[in-house]
Amino acid sequence: MASKSAETVLPFKDKLEKAIAKESNGESKAERIIDLIGRLNEVPVTVDDLRDTKVGLTIGKLRKHSDQSVAGAAKKLLKKWKRMAEGEMTGEAAANTPAPAPSPPAASNGASEEGVASNGGSGEGAPAPAPDSGSGDKKKADDEGGVPDLVQGEEGLVPQRLKVRERMFTIFTQDVDASVQKGAAAAREVEAAIHEIFNFSQKTKEYSAKVRQLNFNLKKNSKLRADVVNGSLAPDLLVQLSSDELATDDLRNERARIREDAINASRSDWDAANDQKLNAMCGIKQMEGLFQCFRCKSKKTTHTQKQTRSADEPMTVFVTCLNCGNRWKFC
Repeated sequence: MASKSAETVLPFKDKLEKAIAKESNGESKAERIIDLIGRLNEVPVTVDDLRDTKVGLTIGKLRKHSDQSVAGAAKKLLKKWKRMAEGEMTGEAAANTPAPAPSPPAASNGASEEGVASNGGSGEGAPAPAPDSGSGDKKKADDEGGVPDLVQGEEGLVPQRLKVRERMFTIFTQDVDASVQKGAAAAREVEAAIHEIFNFSQKTKEYSAKVRQLNFNLKKNSKLRADVVNGSLAPDLLVQLSSDELATDDLRNERARIREDAINASRSDWDAANDQKLNAMCGIKQMEGLFQCFRCKSKKTTHTQKQTRSADEPMTVFVTCLNCGNRWKFC
């Protein structure tokens, strides 16, 4: 059975869904939606109410609304509910955490001396400290001289660009034998080359599109990745490569095969041009045709018949010489 607060939320949810449906039909309901979100913001709800009514899904659809006021109000309400949910989860975790066990009483001086004596006075009986369980990337970085520098004194580097360098560093160091320092240098130089051509502050969409393209292809193409890290391919040239040039050899060959098949499918003379190949594949030996070419005197000809005139007239014969390509027709 739904709680009273949940029953209060459901009418707002229904009204919001109706307003969204009307907007999809071309009507403008931005003011109505903002009013409903504001009134819903004043309703006290719990996490159970949000789970039962699923009103969060309805509000979530409005985060990408064309009206910035609607999108901002939806994001603000969702953030409020998220903080409330996190607070409830934190409270439950604290309530379920068992109280720490009381510490044992301090040993007497005689017992301490006896323990030291039993260990030979060297403390060998003390447990060894647990090894640091840092991530593999951090361990690799420490082995090669510390955490890599992705900024290198560059001033005015916005957090978004630094995030791009961190992702590229992860890609360049994903191989087992990858060098952390070379990977960090490649990440810095490639991102700087992208920013040089597609300025982040002026061409954000173009910058982001190029970053996505390079990240996708560098993950798949190990040879391209190695060329960039080893310096065989300059970062400024990498940024200017096309999608075909960034692809792996297998993918490039597959695309070439698809293009060739499309070209062949649009040819009207494909069967004649590939007649010998098809005959060889089927094990058919070329036989002499019924007609002799008047140009090269060869009898390697093929012919077809079509009704090009009235039904009481004989069919027109079209002949093609497979030796010289000469074509003629007769009735």
